[in-house]
Parts: sequence; C-alpha cells; structure tokens
Amino acid sequence: MAIDLEIPSKAAQTVYPLTSMQQNMLSYSQFIRQPGLDIEQVIAELHEALDIRAFESAWKQVFRRHKVLRTGFRWREVARPQQEVYEDLDLNFFYEDWTDLRSTEQKQKYAGWLAEDRQRGFDPETPPLMRVALIRLKKAHYRFVWTFHHLLLDATAFAIVLKEAFAFYEATHEGYELGLSAPASFQAYIQWLEQQSFGEDQGFWRSVLKGFEAPTPLVVARASARTLVGNEATHGEQILRLSDGETAALKCAAEALGVTQSTMVEAAWGLLLGRYSGQEDVLFGGVRACRNSSFPGAKFVVGLLINTVPVRVRIDPKATVGQWLQFFRPKQLALREHEQTPLLSILECREESQKGQLFETILNFQNTAWHEDLSAQGEEWPNRTFSIRNQPNYPLWADCHGGRQLVLKLGYDRRRVDDEAIQRMLGHFKNLLGGMAAPLFLFLAGVAAALAASARTSAPSRFATLNSLVGRR
Repeated sequence: MAIDLEIPSKAAQTVYPLTSMQQNMLSYSQFIRQPGLDIEQVIAELHEALDIRAFESAWKQVFRRHKVLRTGFRWREVARPQQEVYEDLDLNFFYEDWTDLRSTEQKQKYAGWLAEDRQRGFDPETPPLMRVALIRLKKAHYRFVWTFHHLLLDATAFAIVLKEAFAFYEATHEGYELGLSAPASFQAYIQWLEQQSFGEDQGFWRSVLKGFEAPTPLVVARASARTLVGNEATHGEQILRLSDGETAALKCAAEALGVTQSTMVEAAWGLLLGRYSGQEDVLFGGVRACRNSSFPGAKFVVGLLINTVPVRVRIDPKATVGQWLQFFRPKQLALREHEQTPLLSILECREESQKGQLFETILNFQNTAWHEDLSAQGEEWPNRTFSIRNQPNYPLWADCHGGRQLVLKLGYDRRRVDDEAIQRMLGHFKNLLGGMAAPLFLFLAGVAAALAASARTSAPSRFATLNSLVGRR
C-alpha cells in the first residue's frame, strides 16, 4: 500500500495555536525518536456485505467535514508552534482483497502489515496525519484500520468521527442526504482556552505537590532497557475483566460510600503503586477528558481536548477502606476545577527539591468504553467490533472503563517491563478492587497484607476478595 507523503503545495488556509497536550506530544515526537510513538490504530471487524465505494465516499465526506483531520503542525521558523489547516488535501484511502489467502496466511500478513503501518507513523509537518485501510477477508467480512496521530484526536473525538463516518456510509449506500448540523469548532475551543488564565490554579497545584519528595519508582521496570529480538513487539497490553456480579458488587460498595467507580479505580491504582514501591505517598498521571468546561458544546468538539494532571494518593494504613475512600474522593473532585492547567505550568509549581518528571505511569478511566457505546447503537452496529492500539510516552499505563463489566487494561513498554510482571500486576490490581467490594471496615494495613498473600500465588483467575486473601494467611 503506497503512501503519498508529499508536502501540500498550497499554503494553509487556517492557522491557530496548540493545546498544552498537543505541545507536549509534539515535543516528544521531536526529542524522543521512538517509532510508533503516539500513533493510534483504530481497528474494526465488519461482518457485513460492505459497499466499498460508499465506504470510501463516507470517509472522504467526514475528512472534508472536520478541519482537524486536514491539519499539520509547524514549529520551525515560527514564534510559537502552530497547527495549520489545509483545504486541498486528499484522503489516503487504501483497499486490498485478501480472500485468496488462507486464514493463517491472512493472520501472518496482517500482523506484519499492522506493525509496518505503526512504524511508518507520520511527520507532523506533512498532513494529512491519518489514513484509512480496508481489507477484505471473506465475502462478508472486512477489516478496517484507521491510523492517525494522537495530535489530532482524543477518544471522545474519534468516537464522534466513527459515528459520522458510518452515518455517511448508510446515507451514501441508501441514496439519501445526511443532514448534519455544523460541527463544533476546535479552533473556537482553542481561542477560548487561550483566554483562560491559569495563574490562579498554581496555588492549588502547589498545595497538591507540597512535600512530595520524589517520583514514585516503577519497581516492575528493568534497571536498563532490554534489546528486543527480531520482530518482537516493542509494546504490549494485557486485559482482565470483572464479571457482571463482581462489577455490581463494586458499584454497590461505591454507592454505599457516596463515591464513584472512578474513585475506586484511581484509589486502587494508587494503592497498588504504593505497595509495589513501598511508599505511602504516591503520584501518577490522571487523564482528564476536559469535556465539562464552560465552553459551549465542548462534549461535541472533534479535536484533542484531554489533559494529564498529577493525582496524589496518600495511604494511611490505620484508616479503614471506607474512611480512606471518603477522604480521597473530595481531593479527586477538587481536580476538576483545575484539570485544564497545562502540565508545564503544573511543573512550575514543584518545590525546589523536586526534579525530573512527576510520574512514570498514567491512568485513564472512562465510565463507558467508546467501542461499547458504538456497538449499542443498533441496526448494523452489533456486527462491528472495535478496538484500538496505542503507544503513549510512558513505560506503563492503565486504561480502564466501566459498564456492565469493569475492564482493566495495562499497556507497557516491553523493553522496560516483562510480560510476566504485568500479568502479576494486573492480577493484584483486580484483587485490590475486589477488596473494596468487601466489608469497608477492613484497615488498609490488612489490604497490604492481603496483597502480599496474593503475591505468593499465581495471578488468580477468579475474583478474590480481600477477606478470602487474608483468610489464606
């Protein structure tokens, strides 16, 4: 599949600044030469008799509809980094028919193709920073891969684009006009963001970081990165799901305390990092959607609105689980008023003794997974299965989402963290959440003992409550 990487010959029609997250990602792309960094691959299995021409047309329409999809980035010979929108760009759309290959041959070819697609990446100065590939595997089975740079979109945004693309597909295939209102403006959002003053937020972040001594060590990481062999994948991910009953028990415990499922997950992640590091004061990055701001229509903006801010968790072994969660929840809520503060501004709030980066792990929690939300729309959507592969600039990240079943996913840099270590860590993460569904008068000291007990066993396949783990002792 050939890719046209020629720089657009015409000048950009629209120019505006970057969000703080875009600035961070752009800096990483220039100073950390890591193939595949911040490249997103949305993958869909389409079990339907697809109209290929209508599908391509639909993506061309959504490509024209949203300026951010035709955006490039410039930082050389300009006063400050800027994003530039080009009107005269063509969508990179590719189609291949693999129906003449056997299933094993398709799997082998696809694995190599997907890895090559990620490694190819994008040059931020050379838009478009997205491409769409459609592969036919059987008569009524297609695989669709939408690859784009994370500079363009967050999860909320790309879910909007997917909904619109398939709506355009249905309209084109059936022969009717799709009447969509004008999209919310990402440019207007950035102009609004530029008018915000974050000076008042610095007092808040100074209080959050006061007394924090050093970044929480990533104990599961190797002392030095290992060299990968052959075509070994640089990054991996592992997933555990809580059953319907286990998830319901966790929700009931949260409701009894007046907290949320996100509180439980963030607290459990902090407790897990504390147990692994041997520290009672830990810090990790929390991904915030930033969609509840005062900007009109922020929930519908197609662009990169997310931000990552420090989440500090203090562990008091003498507190009960219930007391500790109720202590943590107000601090979690307090972040909302300051979640759009640029990370660079937050770093300026550190004490003089605090050097280097603030955290090596990040956690992203969503109440409902974007792909489950898509599948729940009815009609042909249940025949479409979506997933995503990403590669943030962190050695370890947790991506969790609620719903009927709570899903815990850990992604990691396999040069720094072993697969077996992640398997154990994921099991311990699940155990801690199980403990929070147990009687809430259990002391955090008992939680630590329970985790130590589970560490002496293999990663459990069943949901083990802290009571049962303590009982093993």
